[in-house]
Amino acid sequence: MERTASIRDTWARAGHAVNAEEEVMDPVPVPCMETIQREFPGAVPACKTKEVVPEVLQRHGMLPDKTILCSSICSDEINREKSSWCHLTWGENFALGGIAGLPFAGKTGFKAFASHVPDEGGLFLFVASHVGVNQDGAVGKVRRHGQCKDSSSCGAGVAGLAWALEQPEGCVLKPNDDQLDYQMETVKALLLRNIERIKSSPSPQADVARVLYEECISRVKKIVPLDCHYPIAVMGGYQINTDDHLPDFLLAKDFFIVKDGQTVDVKEEFLDAVRRAE
Repeated sequence: MERTASIRDTWARAGHAVNAEEEVMDPVPVPCMETIQREFPGAVPACKTKEVVPEVLQRHGMLPDKTILCSSICSDEINREKSSWCHLTWGENFALGGIAGLPFAGKTGFKAFASHVPDEGGLFLFVASHVGVNQDGAVGKVRRHGQCKDSSSCGAGVAGLAWALEQPEGCVLKPNDDQLDYQMETVKALLLRNIERIKSSPSPQADVARVLYEECISRVKKIVPLDCHYPIAVMGGYQINTDDHLPDFLLAKDFFIVKDGQTVDVKEEFLDAVRRAE
């Protein structure tokens, strides 16, 4: 505990808000918890990871005052509220992602972010799709702050799936010249390509989150250079949103560090640290 506290304090002094006061959350209702455990086994309350991630990074030489964050997560503000771990830990960060978490800022955006790396420092990139699970265990829905009824999460994923299900068999989405909605057109095309897989899933909305994440991490791996001389840590998974008064959850699917052409997988190290912190 003393070592964890020391790491926490070090990151706090460097300006990362690991000591940020968390809201007091209600216990997770049984139907909600059962759905999370069934559809996303291994997911943990996001707030439990806010001290573990800096600890793992520091073990690999990524110091708090020399590590900056980039996120490829959905634009939805729900991913930056409540107990979302990256909000509690870093606060401000470079936004690589657009709707559904896809890294729409692309290579140019990442290159711009990389130019901000502190001297002798490193970069940390968090990439995730997100999905709601309300108190009744319904996937794709959450009750947001100030609302008296549920809304969609991920909204782009829910709308994209509804559109794809209406298309005739063999439909191929043609490029759309409307630059005001090109991100949604990308989401629609992705879900349409995977519609048979999604329809065969016992929980289509949960599988939408999986499809979106697989595309997110695939694109990120193409964007992140492997031969950089400074460390780049990439953590990815699912952000699981719950109702306003409940804690959000995080399921890590990838966690690795690249530098000088080498890739070190630290996912199991992270998961072990999370288990020890429980």
